[in-house]
Amino acid sequence: MKTNYAFLFFIVLLFDLSAQTDSILFAQPLRVTQRISQARLSLREAFLKADHAETGLWIEALNGLENDTYSGLNWDERWLLYYWADNFGALLAEASIFGANERAAQAYKQSPPSDSLFEFIDATVYEQRFVIFQKIQQGFLNAEEKAFTSMLLEYLLRLNKNEEDFSTRLEAFGTTYPTSKFNYFLKSIKPRILVPANKGFGFSGHFISGNWSRELERSLNPLFAAQFDLYYWVDRWNVSASTILGGQKLARDIFDGSYTWPKKDQSNYFSFGLEFGYDLINNDKVRLFPAIGGAFATLKPVSPGEDASDLDLDIYDNFSFLEAHLTASVTADAKLFGKNAADWGAPKGSYHGVRLRVGYNWLNFKSQNYLLAGNMFYIAVGYNLFAFKEAKK
Repeated sequence: MKTNYAFLFFIVLLFDLSAQTDSILFAQPLRVTQRISQARLSLREAFLKADHAETGLWIEALNGLENDTYSGLNWDERWLLYYWADNFGALLAEASIFGANERAAQAYKQSPPSDSLFEFIDATVYEQRFVIFQKIQQGFLNAEEKAFTSMLLEYLLRLNKNEEDFSTRLEAFGTTYPTSKFNYFLKSIKPRILVPANKGFGFSGHFISGNWSRELERSLNPLFAAQFDLYYWVDRWNVSASTILGGQKLARDIFDGSYTWPKKDQSNYFSFGLEFGYDLINNDKVRLFPAIGGAFATLKPVSPGEDASDLDLDIYDNFSFLEAHLTASVTADAKLFGKNAADWGAPKGSYHGVRLRVGYNWLNFKSQNYLLAGNMFYIAVGYNLFAFKEAKK
């Protein structure tokens, strides 16, 4: 019997040790998260009942459960609860020693569970915001504390829609109270305002439909091409490098001494040039600027392949034209997303949208073949991306 009792005791002890080992390895973290979750649910119930005393007890309980690994309450949840409970003393005490470093440390902790606690607190404080603002002004706070708690409530409730205005108010607070203990926190929430510099750059791509004049109109079918611009902008002045790549078939035979470039043969048109323009209109919705410049252009048959005949080679050698000419254009941009540049990571004042261009090129192919005398008129529609150079305010 003694042996049997000893054996039973050993089995019980073995299971007990196993249970203790499991609890050491796994159960402790699980218990912390469970206790945080249960405490937050209890806090939510007390808050919804508007029981200030019980809510305060659960806040203290969650603060006690917080450690280097787990967060019981997010700092903004706790601060909104302080506003709701008129506990400005605790709010100011925490805010005076809380800034970017503390926010970064909080980010490394395991966040509380998503249990809608914040949504309830946020909605309630938002509904009561006018009463809370009045309590701040009527409370036993000095001018510095009143200014700070008012701005902080706006920040927590996301009422600071105008970042420039809010940034100006933060700067004014720092100027009025340069030694304030709250400046440490305010530096962590100051918006990074980017103002348009007087410099910028852009890129645009267009589809071109071009028509010819005089002899060129009889020699070539209408042009269909792609145009790409890379430009630099300085205080309304534009310097643009433009390339046109396209082609068209011949509308008639073109003669050059003993050789003929046959009708319906494919030709290639390429040009590269620079234009200088000035913004006549540049507002939130529209940008309009004329420009003048010069370009080089080539007109030639399609490059012959390795198996090309001698006749094809003669055509390519005798009908490859290069010339220089003057250009003029008027460009209009419809700014589709200028007001929300920050949403796509661009500095304020940047935009992208639809671009329409009307242009005229005074071509000089006539000096090489009288059947190519004439100019080109084109309409281009495309997409433009423009970015101001960043300037931090």
